[in-house]
Amino acid sequence: MALPGEVELIFQLARIYFAQAQYGAALQQLAAVINAQPARAEAHELIAQIYLAQEDAAAAQKALRRGLMADSTSAVLQARLGILLWQEGVVDEAVGLLERALAADPDRDEVYYNLGRALLRHGAEAQGRKLLEFFRALQGEHQKLLDYKTAVVLNPNDADAYYNLGAVYARIGRQRAASQAYQAALLIAPDHLNARNNLGNIHLRRRELGPAIAAYREVLRRDPGYARAHHNLGNAYLLSGEEVRAVAAFEKAVAADPAYRQARQMLAQLYRKQGRIAEAEAQEAAR
Repeated sequence: MALPGEVELIFQLARIYFAQAQYGAALQQLAAVINAQPARAEAHELIAQIYLAQEDAAAAQKALRRGLMADSTSAVLQARLGILLWQEGVVDEAVGLLERALAADPDRDEVYYNLGRALLRHGAEAQGRKLLEFFRALQGEHQKLLDYKTAVVLNPNDADAYYNLGAVYARIGRQRAASQAYQAALLIAPDHLNARNNLGNIHLRRRELGPAIAAYREVLRRDPGYARAHHNLGNAYLLSGEEVRAVAAFEKAVAADPAYRQARQMLAQLYRKQGRIAEAEAQEAAR
């Protein structure tokens, strides 16, 4: 059996043969790769691409299924087979495969598009439209993602680069990736208050109220005048059922930033709920 370094050379040779349309030679090399590394997803995927280049969709399906038998968790193979099945009208199985691929690897843009279209065809219109809208949002932010990923590679000790990357991920709904980027920023610069505040926001969206409150409190320990953290802490307290603490947090947000309209709005609502009508009206007048 070939050594790992030799297997990599054989695989790269197969890719060269594929690029030169020497499909037989490529398949021969890939057979050796799979013999040494049966669960190597990219080898099975390349075999499927060779068959598709020869307009043999049935053989491509078989190659992808063989790969999934070796590694049933491969998002790459699940996505490729799901897309192929969807194109051939096998919608039910395609939806299942694409859903598993998306759960395993949320960063594969094409899965959102193909799963969205498959769900529309499957009759799940609301979910399908949502995924297609998300795909369009991804495309709009794609260049920014590339720019910030490049910035992180070029400047691995730049906390702002990680923060900016996290902000883009958060805008397009990739909360796990955003959280990882914010955490990387904080490892470099623990005083990066925007990253810590936004990390709290991710916890809040997930209804992880304890970590969210802890994040906002840490921001305010470092900067008691950070109005957004007071406001966000107020929202976390509301969700925790701690209305008295929520009012105090919103009051501090307004004290730190008198122009903070959302905080004044929340205060007005809570004051009215507590029967403090004059104070509610004062907040409404100040907005």
